[in-house]
Amino acid sequence: MKVVKTSQVLGLMVVLAGMTAASVRAEEAAAEPAATAAAAVDVASAYVFRGETINDDVNVQPTLSGSFGMLSLGTWGNLNTDSSNFDEIDYFASVALPLGEEFPIGLSVGYTEYTYPTAVTEPVADEAVVGLEADREVNVIASHDLAVNDETTLGLSLAGNFGLEGPYLDQGINVTADASVDFAATDEVGISGGVTVGSEWGDNKPDDGISYAQLNLGASYAMLYGAIHYVIETDDDVLVIDEDLWGSVGLSLPL
Repeated sequence: MKVVKTSQVLGLMVVLAGMTAASVRAEEAAAEPAATAAAAVDVASAYVFRGETINDDVNVQPTLSGSFGMLSLGTWGNLNTDSSNFDEIDYFASVALPLGEEFPIGLSVGYTEYTYPTAVTEPVADEAVVGLEADREVNVIASHDLAVNDETTLGLSLAGNFGLEGPYLDQGINVTADASVDFAATDEVGISGGVTVGSEWGDNKPDDGISYAQLNLGASYAMLYGAIHYVIETDDDVLVIDEDLWGSVGLSLPL
């Protein structure tokens, strides 16, 4: 699935002389982490997941997410406009691990459950069952953001995804590396570019190795954003690329 990430740092500048009161307020804010929530919706020209084309129809993909301190929760869905059905609804959770200021790397551990509400299994006793068994996956993500200057940030991430069970991801191991550059053209306009490389090492694919490379180019204005992606086939024994060019536009709203 769409793999382009951004981060924001919120700061408080105190210019009054009451430094003691400001320090007390900062300590209270640290002791009580603020809860945040956001809703987003993307319209994608195809549903591409880790380089693989799930379908080549126009898809509407809403997301609802929230965080409290180190805990993040959310859900994501895929509405296939050809069938007018939600053919996938996912639920995810992650915990950011505190490493201390001496470690400039962000580390999180997460869990995702992929469900397929409209999928049909083989008939049992002359009766078909709607809804395949869910895929369940745990992941570990390491990331680092490097400020090149006031406008430019270099982002690096490495994710390991480990399939626990399910019809598609059981015993699958996916490793994805991502490098991106974000440029703030103005206070509201941002431009990003980068590359994503995925690999498969589990038993759910016909072979092991690098499965795809993807070039990403995106832009944002206030709450609107869009991106275009070009997927490169690296080894057809691991993954055959069907849809090599796809794009999306979206809207994100804080709640």
